[in-house]
Amino acid sequence: MDKFEKYYTYLMSFIIWIIISGWSIVLYIARISGLWFDNMVGVMIILAAVSGIFLAISQTKPKVLSSVFILFLLYIIVSTISFITTSAFGTNYWTMKVSIFYVNVFLVGIFALFISQYFFDERIIGYLSFISIIITMLFSYESTLKITYASYSRVGSEGNPIALSYSVAFSFAFLAWECLVHRNLMLFLFIGLLGSLSVFILGTRQTVFAYIFQIIILYFAYFKKKRIASKKFHIISSKKTSYDARKLFLNLFIIVMLIFACFVFYNMKEISETINLMWSSSIQRWNVFVNEGYSDSGRIFFNRVALDTWVNSPFLGSFAYENQGRWAHQLVIDLLSQVGLLGTMVFTILWIIALYKAVLCIFSKKIFETTKIFIASVLISMTMISLTAATTLTSANFIFCLIYIANSSLEN
Repeated sequence: MDKFEKYYTYLMSFIIWIIISGWSIVLYIARISGLWFDNMVGVMIILAAVSGIFLAISQTKPKVLSSVFILFLLYIIVSTISFITTSAFGTNYWTMKVSIFYVNVFLVGIFALFISQYFFDERIIGYLSFISIIITMLFSYESTLKITYASYSRVGSEGNPIALSYSVAFSFAFLAWECLVHRNLMLFLFIGLLGSLSVFILGTRQTVFAYIFQIIILYFAYFKKKRIASKKFHIISSKKTSYDARKLFLNLFIIVMLIFACFVFYNMKEISETINLMWSSSIQRWNVFVNEGYSDSGRIFFNRVALDTWVNSPFLGSFAYENQGRWAHQLVIDLLSQVGLLGTMVFTILWIIALYKAVLCIFSKKIFETTKIFIASVLISMTMISLTAATTLTSANFIFCLIYIANSSLEN
């Protein structure tokens, strides 16, 4: 690998990380440092997707499956018709929603189509995942103590703050996956448990279950393959994890831990107060789960509003109907209400294809020769969230994983 190809791989891996989980980490840092600006997430995703498409076209020959491309294009066309025919057409909220759709679905989907045969560098993603977790720990106490009133700790998006739990969960899951690749089962269990505790404290309930489910998927894949892989199991990554690379990572880890230890010692009182606040906030949210059930009264109400909206316009839906933020907390219901039965059918076919290939990926004999297993596990875990307690209609990471896996070759 020449120097240019190496930098190309690093840059493409960074772009993929931004889209899957890095955007919220960058946004978090920007908010705390005062560098945040309106529509920062949109700008990040646009830059990532456009630069990724340019790199993919200039350096590789994209292999796009015609069936997946046709379904994706058909979904975009049907959705566009829904945008034009909705009663919210032309409003400020409609403009914002349409812009988000074309960035997070169309641009990110095209990027995923072009690089679905590309395997990113797991070292880069591993370093970024590790740094993401450390950064979150370092800054959590400050942002939490600045909240004058909050029933739970959330930091993140442009308008309504969202949980960092997705990014933290994906970061822990990727590190756990790396442990399995290198046959370190004890470290895998440690990271898995630490990740569960971290996501639990963040107080986003559905993400805890999705993360645990993702960890189980990764372990199941390991369990199925360890007998047939034998001694060759970890040779795949031996070149990528040379002695120098391991030494560099170890030194980096020691330096970060020393800095973190000094930081904790200097801010012991504030950190203790933060932990107590975040823990009590988390317990409060989990009490809602225990007392009211997984779908609390707010979600049930929003889902009913969405279904009523769909009944009034069954074929094309009523895009951007939820001007007051009362969107459905379930993807299928949200699809029906936003793009109608036609858009839902096309998207569901594409979704089923992706899930089918994700399962094949888990059972593939080449599972540890590629990085597809991680993206497949993200897709399955986000599917679990989408079907139970949230909508991922315009979530860039969900769309990326879905199109990436759907357009992947079965032999991979």
